Amino acid sequence: MLAHYTRECTPTLITVRRYRSRHLRHGTAKRFQGPKWPLHARKVTDTNGVVKSINRRRGRARPPLQGNPAIKAGHLESLTATVAIGSRAFLAGSRGNRALNVTAEFSLPASDYDFWRYEVDATWRQPTIGRRRLLPAILDLRFKAGYGSSALPLQRAFMVDSSVGSYAGPGMLRSVGGRPFEGDDMIAFFWAHNFRTMPFEMLKLRSLVKGGYSIILFGGHATTWLPDVDFPDADADAIRRLGTRGIYHELGFSLAGIMGWLRLDVAAGLGRSSVRMGLGAYSPF
Repeated sequence: MLAHYTRECTPTLITVRRYRSRHLRHGTAKRFQGPKWPLHARKVTDTNGVVKSINRRRGRARPPLQGNPAIKAGHLESLTATVAIGSRAFLAGSRGNRALNVTAEFSLPASDYDFWRYEVDATWRQPTIGRRRLLPAILDLRFKAGYGSSALPLQRAFMVDSSVGSYAGPGMLRSVGGRPFEGDDMIAFFWAHNFRTMPFEMLKLRSLVKGGYSIILFGGHATTWLPDVDFPDADADAIRRLGTRGIYHELGFSLAGIMGWLRLDVAAGLGRSSVRMGLGAYSPF
């Protein structure tokens, strides 16, 4: 059984990655770190057997999940540099989550893959209504973009994440489930406005106000670009990646503050006949 091992440290400034790819992303990743930063090991095993088991439980009424595609065997080695300004946190306050990460990655001469990629991830939180309140209404914005060389290696492609089962977190498309959108280039923009308890105050629903329930309106917009020939180094029976095929738009709303820390989401993909309900973590602060 093939496996993929990585070593991780936080924060990371410069990274050297090494992979040996056969039927999965297989190999090691090494990162330079200071002497006081702990190292953590992670192992991801072959998921093809798991996929078959899930398909048996899903039955014939739902489309089957597909296993990992076979990709070109080779050695991948790259140098990554990241500049990080600000930070993100679950309990960020009304003026937190203002951060910018810029990442550049280049293949090294010893690598069998010749590529480069750049990625930007920016977030901003702004109080809007009721700024004198302890918990004012807030607007959260997130912008992600990736630009890479033609025919990026499969394991270094950009992704716009989708919901995992019934769960979706920040920076994920909540109306899309199963597989993320992939591409050699990518642009995604997410926004969410938390009105707190103000809608229930206007409707004089005092029980919901006392319970701390909030209404959130949100949206996501993303597009990815795939090469004309998908998987140029893959086997002939390899599956094709999932792209947005244009610009994907979604809108939705949430009832937040359930048991204090949960939110119930309803999201719809505009023009895609995709409506999903799901749960997510909610921070009132």
